[in-house]
Amino acid sequence: MSCTFLAALSLVLGTGIKDAAGNTFAGATFPFKVGDHVAPTVVVTDPVSPVATVFTVGLKFSEAVSGVLGSVTVTGGTLTDVSGLGDTYTLTVSAVEQKEVTIVLSDGIKDISANTNKFAGLTLKYTTGDFTAPSLETWTPLDETITGTHPTFTMTLSENVVVAAGGNLKVYKVATTTPVLTIPITAAMINGKVVTVTY
Repeated sequence: MSCTFLAALSLVLGTGIKDAAGNTFAGATFPFKVGDHVAPTVVVTDPVSPVATVFTVGLKFSEAVSGVLGSVTVTGGTLTDVSGLGDTYTLTVSAVEQKEVTIVLSDGIKDISANTNKFAGLTLKYTTGDFTAPSLETWTPLDETITGTHPTFTMTLSENVVVAAGGNLKVYKVATTTPVLTIPITAAMINGKVVTVTY
């Protein structure tokens, strides 16, 4: 491990010193070094949003450090790689969709000075995005259960939804490609993941 010093200095004691008998001190120079007593800090480059299920976090320390590999703990996901050297590192993490991931950088990270100053530690939190489209789970009315000419259509989706541009329900006659009825979906028709359409 190499030693890091902030400065190499010299202390010069001049000749303006005399003893009681009037003898002048010849002067002396004392070289010394000031050590590094400052803990490293870090600048974090966060993943882009929405956070992917495999994402990276950049770490740029204020000085070269050691111990990064053994000083990162991840909950809610898996730390798949730690790469880098000196003062720059990249963490790669994987997790499922819509999961809060906590990354803890401990004080096991230290600078490479003779004092091995400890990093203060840091906790990072990210939530992965939702990349799966909703799917239809159930619907009514079922075949041959419709009574009357104006049924209520109820659809349950796999997750909560909101109205999107162009959202509508189209009714077709069997074996045709032109809708006989188009009903625009409105916010009032949606309750969480249930869509109820009446007309």
